[in-house]
Amino acid sequence: MNLTNHASCRMNQRAISKDILEIVLSLGTFKRANGGAEKVFFGKKQKQAAISDLKRIIHVFEKAENTNVIVADGVILTTYKSK
Repeated sequence: MNLTNHASCRMNQRAISKDILEIVLSLGTFKRANGGAEKVFFGKKQKQAAISDLKRIIHVFEKAENTNVIVADGVILTTYKSK
C-alpha cells in the first residue's frame, strides 16, 4: 500500500512503524469513514484475538516437534514421532 507524504510524516511523529501499520491493516476492523474512505481500527478486542491465535499456533508448534511425515508422489504414507 502506498503512503502519502502526510501519512509518512504523521507515522514518524506518532511513532507508528511500518510493522505496526502492517498489523493494523491485516488484523484490524474496517469501517466506513467520511468521503468514502475506510478506517481501520486495532483495539483491545483485535489484540486479544491476535494473541489467542498466536498462542494456539505456538501450542501447535510445540506439539509438532519431532513429528515426521513420509511422503511419496504427493501422498502421505505415514506419520510418526521420533525421540
